[in-house]
Amino acid sequence: MAQLRLKSLALGLCASLAALAASAQTKVVIALPINSAAMAPIFYAADAGIFKRNGIDIETPVLRGGPPTSAALLSGDAQFMTGAGYDYLRLVDSGRVVRVLNFVSQLTNEFVVSEKFIKARNIDLNATPKQRLAALKGLRLGAVSLGGASESFGRWLLKHGGLDPDKEAQPLNIGGLPQLLGAMQTDGIDGFVISPPSGKMAQRLGVGRTLVDYKEIPELDGYQFIGLDARPDWIAANAAIAEKVIRSVVEAQRAIVERPLEIGRAHV
Repeated sequence: MAQLRLKSLALGLCASLAALAASAQTKVVIALPINSAAMAPIFYAADAGIFKRNGIDIETPVLRGGPPTSAALLSGDAQFMTGAGYDYLRLVDSGRVVRVLNFVSQLTNEFVVSEKFIKARNIDLNATPKQRLAALKGLRLGAVSLGGASESFGRWLLKHGGLDPDKEAQPLNIGGLPQLLGAMQTDGIDGFVISPPSGKMAQRLGVGRTLVDYKEIPELDGYQFIGLDARPDWIAANAAIAEKVIRSVVEAQRAIVERPLEIGRAHV
């Protein structure tokens, strides 16, 4: 009987400690614009339990592009957002104040174009990046969301090739990578700009390929792309929580840099 009482007490103590640990976790929402490799440090920090170890109960909803992600941050539905520099500047231009607390990833975008379009235009895959981009006149450009980073970088690349995207391209609001690939399969779009592994996925499906990679354009070398942003009023009221979130992301970034193949294989 005494042993039974001791076991009951031990079980009760374990349950209490578990409940205490759970209550010590602070709920934090990081709104993401897309599910892509550019968000790898956030995903790894969540999957590897790094956020949890730092006392953060993390939630990472994917909200389809920069505009809805920004809206979630401004409304308070999310405490953080990941966004391109373009998204940050758009908020600043509109009079909103946000802070970039850390950069999540450098630019990794690639311009994926359908095989049908490449063949129809007889695009030389060995031509210079500018020559390949110049051949995209009239392209139907799929975007995660109109006004977001995928469209803005697509427009920038078209301009880099000497085109006027306002007159010589047609941006279309499509959605995330699955929707973009689906639209390419059904001939609804001719191309899109997004992070890897989109080009390889399009090639596996037999519908497209990476026509221009960011690494081919010197102006984009080392460009810090995705920032982890928060409102200054929230940061002031929750400095300790903000520090834990940043510490978690930095730890994940360090692990990815030190063990890229191991972590990549485990999270494919």
